[in-house]
Formats: sequence, structure tokens, C-alpha cells
Amino acid sequence: MEKVLAGSEILLRPLRPSDAIDIYLNVRHRAISRYTENIPYPYPRKAAEKFIAKSALAWKKKEGYAFAIVSRKKAELIGLISLNKVDWKARRATIGYWLGKKHWGKGIMSAAVRMALQFAFAKLRLNKVEATAFEENRASNRVLQKAGFSHEGTVRQHILRFGRLHNINQYGLLRQEHSKRHK
Repeated sequence: MEKVLAGSEILLRPLRPSDAIDIYLNVRHRAISRYTENIPYPYPRKAAEKFIAKSALAWKKKEGYAFAIVSRKKAELIGLISLNKVDWKARRATIGYWLGKKHWGKGIMSAAVRMALQFAFAKLRLNKVEATAFEENRASNRVLQKAGFSHEGTVRQHILRFGRLHNINQYGLLRQEHSKRHK
């Protein structure tokens, strides 16, 4: 049975092979890859299929959990959110996400992050979720801050992206901090 997390506007569910076209259509815009470490630009069609297969294997091995962000209104994939680099010994993971450009500024990613954190802390019983954001990506930094993440530092000139070095903000959220916010 498929694990679905339901919110009022969105659903989070595991990726399906049929999601490849929606992933491609959303992520092929340079604005999406601009502030990510791993999304290539231009984005090749086959990259989505490979990502879905890799994500399914990670889920099976309990090394990562990638969710499609699905609009409840249109029942279409509009973004992705994942818990990666799951370290069961230290009970931590890294959260990553992107959202199709036409869905920006509507609070969707904030809702998706809240849902993913609930999964991380309540279902997976992790102790810490970590995140990074390009320093100049104000929207992503704000999503993390609103979710209760603490800024743990800035790594200077850490990522070379499109010919330019970028500073990266590092964030962390502990289960106990999350629990206090959601009592």
C-alpha cells in the first residue's frame, strides 16, 4: 500500500514511473535548477526516469524518502520533497525540495515541509533533520525558518553553480524543537 500524507491543499506520496513527464515539465526551467546543487540545466527528459528509479531503490533500502507534491485540486505533481542521506545510527536526514515555478509564493512548500517533518519525526523517529539553502535564495531560507529550523552557519563560497561560487546556509531542526512547536 502506498504511503500518502494528506494536507488541505496538497498530498505527498511516493514517486511513480508515470510522474516522469510532470517532473520534466516542472523542473526543466532554469529558475528551478538555479538554487540547487544537483538538478542539471538543461534538464534531460530521461533524468526524471532515472531519478524515480533511484528514489524507489533508496526508499526500499530505507536510505531516502522522495515524495511527489501533488495538488489536490488538479491531482498533478507540482514539485518534490525528500528526506535524503538517512543516517539511522545518528537518526538524522537531510531535507531537499523544489516546486514548479507557477506554484511559488502560495505557501505550498511550507505546507510540504511541515508534512515531511511530521513523517521524519513521528514515523521515522529521526532526531534531526538538516537542510541547506543558497544564501541568496530568500524564499527557501524563509521556508526553513518558518518551519522552525535553526541557522547553524554559513559555508562561504561552497557551491560552484553556473560559473559562480555561492554561500550556503546550513540549518538543523531537532525532534524536541519540532515537538514543542506542534503541541
